[in-house]
Amino acid sequence: MPISVKKGGSYQTVQAIYLKKGGVWQAVQSAFTKASGAYTSGYSSNIGPYQIGAALTLGGRSYTVSDGDDFNGSLDIITPAKPLGKYAPVRTYQLSGTGQGTRAATGGSILLKVYDVDPWHTGFNDVNRGNAVASYADSIVQAAGRLKLKARRATSAEKLTYQDTSNLPVQASIIDSATALYMTAPFYFECSMARLQNGGASRLNGWHPTAWLLQGNLLHSFNGQEIDWEGNANGFYPANYVWTSGSGATATVGTTITDNNSGVQRKFGIEVAADGKIYFWLDGVLNATQGPTGINTARPFRFIISSHAADFPEDPYNQSTWDAAGDTGAVLDVDYVMVARSSRGNFVPRLPAIVQQVNFGQAFSFVLPASVDLWGTDVGANEYIEGAQMEVNEPSGNINGGWNILPTGVSYNSGTRTLSGTVSDKAGQTIINRIVNVAGSTCRPHRIVLQVGPRATVDRIANVTVGQAYSFDLYAVCDCGALVTNSSGQRAKTITVSGLPAGLSYDDNTGLITGTVSVASAGRITVTITNSVGQTATAQLACVALTAGTGVAAPTLTGSPTLAASWDPDNTSTVTLSSTQITNLAGADSTALALANGGGTGPNRVLASSGRYVADFLGSSSQYLQAASASIGGTQIVIFSSAGAALGANTAVFCEDDQASGTTANRQQILKIGPDANGGIVSRRASSAASSDGQSFKGNDTNLHCAIGTYASGSVPGTLYMDSPNAYVNASSVALPSTLTHTTLGARRASNANSLFHTGQVHRVLKYSGVLTAQQIAQVLDWANLYYGSAKS
Repeated sequence: MPISVKKGGSYQTVQAIYLKKGGVWQAVQSAFTKASGAYTSGYSSNIGPYQIGAALTLGGRSYTVSDGDDFNGSLDIITPAKPLGKYAPVRTYQLSGTGQGTRAATGGSILLKVYDVDPWHTGFNDVNRGNAVASYADSIVQAAGRLKLKARRATSAEKLTYQDTSNLPVQASIIDSATALYMTAPFYFECSMARLQNGGASRLNGWHPTAWLLQGNLLHSFNGQEIDWEGNANGFYPANYVWTSGSGATATVGTTITDNNSGVQRKFGIEVAADGKIYFWLDGVLNATQGPTGINTARPFRFIISSHAADFPEDPYNQSTWDAAGDTGAVLDVDYVMVARSSRGNFVPRLPAIVQQVNFGQAFSFVLPASVDLWGTDVGANEYIEGAQMEVNEPSGNINGGWNILPTGVSYNSGTRTLSGTVSDKAGQTIINRIVNVAGSTCRPHRIVLQVGPRATVDRIANVTVGQAYSFDLYAVCDCGALVTNSSGQRAKTITVSGLPAGLSYDDNTGLITGTVSVASAGRITVTITNSVGQTATAQLACVALTAGTGVAAPTLTGSPTLAASWDPDNTSTVTLSSTQITNLAGADSTALALANGGGTGPNRVLASSGRYVADFLGSSSQYLQAASASIGGTQIVIFSSAGAALGANTAVFCEDDQASGTTANRQQILKIGPDANGGIVSRRASSAASSDGQSFKGNDTNLHCAIGTYASGSVPGTLYMDSPNAYVNASSVALPSTLTHTTLGARRASNANSLFHTGQVHRVLKYSGVLTAQQIAQVLDWANLYYGSAKS
């Protein structure tokens, strides 16, 4: 709790006041100011009926009231504009169906039916585009010393803002103390709460209110213990789970405490003893015990309070009861939360939280404060550090499980106290906590907030067709994570654009690029993204406008090398179809060589996601294109993608060969794709009798690539370029073939037969008579990246 102190003639805010007691610095729990001749507390010294520092005895075991919250004041949760809010509202606890089978305390499986919201949430993956959803406003409310968590039926409009728009019929709420308070056994936890369903008029079948203690971070596939006062529409029952990498063993203890739906506050307690034995208390009376459980008592717990809904075996979900309750829903009314420690102190950071801004995809490193400076004493190895992923659209956030002690790409060296790494999966804000886990203590974590700058998730906007109305959602591909709103829940993410071709414009209110162009062009636009905390990033995105059916002209290269052959499935004037199958592909760019289906059906001509037509090969023995002509040496270029799942067997994309020969000595072959330990390789062969002289390059992927193979005269190694000007060179020098008779696309030909039929799409093929220079190869790669979006490194 921040406290104001007078320094240099003015009041300044500090995190806490410390006094030295018994040789150890300790945080003062209350700050007092003088008013009307008497000192009054500026930080409540009472939590419900308990006074901080008071002794508490349970079953002969002694504790000291240490910390908690009586929920006076305004709601204090983390929002995009408030990274230092007290509690975490959590979206990463949206369990997938496969992860819910062990969550029922009574031995069966349950299925959660909810999406968790809070008043500042902008919907799943920011579907409401930077603006908090107005109807979320009453999901979590704090007033008159009470915290109220609501679950209610979701409206049709609200479901469209959830991660599952059809199977989550309840809008719910949750708070997590992962950013506020931890406790290490032995300790006692107590939560005073009341239940009210449909204003007391009726029960809502499947309601799942719970106060729970948890070891582990905010993702559901965790390792550690979960101890609950778990609820359904009938009442509460004590429960205990032991989780190992997301799999849980459930133990039910005690019996269901039936409540009368009257809103009467009851005190639910959980005591974790030093030996791992668990005691469940209700209104000060022991209700049930379990253990010792073999619990890892050295690992700290945190508390979570949730108002969910689920389909229980003992309390099946019933939609009609929720529909009848309408917006009233079911409310979990929390009066206070109190934690009592057994012997050691309540560790409170002496230093303010660290808010560190880093760039997406760039390395960072900084040193955390020494423990003696942070906690007032050297806690040695009794520290614990872990991430608290709250949102799906933040670094490492997900709903599909996964145990992340720290965000992906981030590591901590405890010896040097250095936090370092590179965040390269998602932009946004993520929180890392530094926690003291001394036995019998409580701890307010020291918070490290990483604000990862924005990024563009694409390197091009959708292709533009001359003369046709165009619309592209630029907002959706400018990733700021959850850093999109201001303190009022209004959009604070901004985007500016320059360099658009004539006829197109960008509107930052809608986030759309719209318009109609009248002239073909190709270039890059400049997009600047600014998130809600002022971090910016600039990206150059390809913007290509083409006339429909004309395809893409071959690149203009320095020195004007001779283009021997060119094929473009998007150039309508060069394509002959039988239904959707290509029977003949004539030369483009004024080249003469045509490829025919050779009696088969030929590949399908399909519209790719780029908006252009491609040749789609299905691995069929009838789907290839061939010409009875080939040229020895030179440079082959193919822009292609492979169907990754089909890389279980060798396939060939483009080959020039002697059809009468069965040896590789008379073959110029680019892109022979076959299996290896990584699921697939891309290789190139140049007139070698060796069984495999290509270079292992890519794993089993479906990305778009530009492959360039060169075949020089004399005893010079052949080379392969793949999305990069850096060549893969064959180990041995090889001579050019003496005879080449056929050119084949989608297979290879040898001994008068075709084989190794390709599965995947071919976007463009070029053949130059000579070996391209390094400068020319770089120009080809730039052209392929600009017009087709092939990878470039």
